[in-house]
Amino acid sequence: TAITTLAQWSGIESEDNAPFKAGSLNEERSMANSMSDAGESMRYNSLAHLQNSECYDNSSRAQIKQALMKHGALDISMYYDTSGFEKNTPHGISFYQTRYSGKMAQAMANHCVTIIGWDDNYSKNNFALKPSGNGAWLIANSYSEKYNDDGYFWLSYYEPSICDIFTFDIEPVSNYDHNYQYDGIGYGDTVYVPNKKITAANVFTTDKGSAQSLKAVSFYTLTDGQKYNIKIYKNVSGSSPENGTLVKECTTNGTAKLSGYHTIPLSSECTLNPGEKFSVVITYKYNSSTGNQAYMPIEGQTVVSNGIKYSYSSKKGQSYYYLNGKWHDAYSDGYNNICLKAFTTDLNKSSASVPTQTPVATTAPAITKAPAATTAPAITEAPAATQTPAVTETPAAIVTPAPSGSGTFVQTKVRISRDTVVLGKNENYKLSISLDNALSNMSKDDIIYTSNNNNVAVVDSSGVVTAKSVGIAFITASIDRGEPAYIKIVVKKAPSRVSLSVSARKKLKKGQTFKISANIPSGCASYHFTYSSSNKNIAKVNKNGKVTAVKKGRAVITVKTYNNKKTSLVVIVR
Repeated sequence: TAITTLAQWSGIESEDNAPFKAGSLNEERSMANSMSDAGESMRYNSLAHLQNSECYDNSSRAQIKQALMKHGALDISMYYDTSGFEKNTPHGISFYQTRYSGKMAQAMANHCVTIIGWDDNYSKNNFALKPSGNGAWLIANSYSEKYNDDGYFWLSYYEPSICDIFTFDIEPVSNYDHNYQYDGIGYGDTVYVPNKKITAANVFTTDKGSAQSLKAVSFYTLTDGQKYNIKIYKNVSGSSPENGTLVKECTTNGTAKLSGYHTIPLSSECTLNPGEKFSVVITYKYNSSTGNQAYMPIEGQTVVSNGIKYSYSSKKGQSYYYLNGKWHDAYSDGYNNICLKAFTTDLNKSSASVPTQTPVATTAPAITKAPAATTAPAITEAPAATQTPAVTETPAAIVTPAPSGSGTFVQTKVRISRDTVVLGKNENYKLSISLDNALSNMSKDDIIYTSNNNNVAVVDSSGVVTAKSVGIAFITASIDRGEPAYIKIVVKKAPSRVSLSVSARKKLKKGQTFKISANIPSGCASYHFTYSSSNKNIAKVNKNGKVTAVKKGRAVITVKTYNNKKTSLVVIVR
């Protein structure tokens, strides 16, 4: 994500060194290719350091406005398509859509833009589709000034897809000289012990060039109001991050008001000798007043998502977590690294080099080439100079404890066997569901099914989808404390007839096979076809329409759609 990339001191570059041109798809592709050709030369020469990035998803409109006044801009995600825009208004181009609502609207968010202002009195009548009230955010888009109103548009306060509302605070690169870190991609999972605090640590070794002053640490939080405690140990050895000298004056306590990424200055700086091994130990505290769990962000295991492979790696002796009265090596348990960084400055500036990332991140993602965009930009965005980094924040992976207090952790995920299914009107389809890393007390009976459009498709408590009318609907399968899954349901008309792509007679020799191909009128669909033979001893057919000649004779093969439209052919076995 943008946050995790910037947190590792990568990604921020000047317009002169990395020109941003995306006024058209061709310009955007050309820009991407030129940056790719530049190789690694600019990737780690960041012009600024990310300090904090806070999430305002759970904040009020007034709090978001206050953040906007304080930070100058907020990055958000939203769902958009051309149907949501209104251009015929003297009050600027506006956007509000009704295709998706509720959590589904946020799940379908497909674009990042920047809030740069607001107008409480912006009339709801300025929108093509009327929201429930007045008021809109002024948005700077990311395509170019060729679109919308010179790259800007108004977004209704009531747009349901608004999510991932983040601020970005940066400081000059002179604030720190070294970034000690292991997490190159950020967290992929989290761990928590129900209603308990959880403690984690990273062990680092300073560069051998000069003595350094440890000034700050950074970490991620997943809930608002997260309390924390930070301790620093020097001269660490052995298999425990606490096997060293506690620097009491560095102990720091506080509360992260909002979830996100936080850089916390220590209550007192600590001098580290060249080549010294030290540890940063953090305790996330359980908030009994709110019931918010104490989540520990970890890299987790290598995963593939949307064609991108996120490859994590780690080494023994780098990251630890404390459970059941003892320290556990995260590498040995397969979790890879804890997402916890430390920042230092050189005490001997005359021998200091440019700010460095130490150690070099060992978790860079192996990324497959992204597919070319298939749709032209439908809306416009602000000039690049005003655009804050786009955020596609990693969803907060809920990690649950293994049964019987064993001290290991698993992440429960719901999976659906298909991404999209095309049905005919009134056709039924049973979802094929599986659970990854399910707890012993979890089963498919615990899954809750919902449809974002019951006029198009409904789903019952057992996962059976019924197509109601022509259109598109999304079905969600979710489970408590787990990651949900989605499937797209496309509903077409019921077929009025069915035909075959072969003649009414088919001659085969014994042992030969062929596949029946059924055809229905354009605009119609039948996910289910049934096949039958009048004489299986002569010619048999399986559920996929594969016919096999068994012995000499004659058999009739019948093909039927879900709504009982039939056709047949004669198979003659010689």
